[in-house]
Amino acid sequence: MTETKVKDIYVNPDERRMVVEKMKKEGIRKDCISYCKKKNGERFISEMTCALLRDESGKAVRVEGIFRTRTEK
Repeated sequence: MTETKVKDIYVNPDERRMVVEKMKKEGIRKDCISYCKKKNGERFISEMTCALLRDESGKAVRVEGIFRTRTEK
């Protein structure tokens, strides 16, 4: 089984860059909506809340978050 990286699921890579930049400034992103894609290319809407975690020196070490699939209405 191949591992999917979060950066690869965004339909628009610029959206991911925007989310990362806002997390660097604010530390957290809440209820962010993005178009994402499955391995087979099928698109879906994702709602995410994520936080940038830093070590004692302030260096970013990882992002933790929750992704939810939303249905279009």
